[in-house]
Amino acid sequence: MPKEKPQIEGAWKMVYYETINGDKPGIEFPGKSDWDVTKIWYGNHFMGMGVIKEDTKVTDL
Repeated sequence: MPKEKPQIEGAWKMVYYETINGDKPGIEFPGKSDWDVTKIWYGNHFMGMGVIKEDTKVTDL
């Protein structure tokens, strides 16, 4: 029986993000920074775009 593909295709706004370094948490959103990020999945392709705002620093993705 073929494996079903997840129905994730489309554009999605990021509402949560977390990294873990060994056994310690790293970056977490929502948290100290404000992320306005959209991720897009289509077939085998992926793209992310947006900005991360932390204090007065703004980083484009």
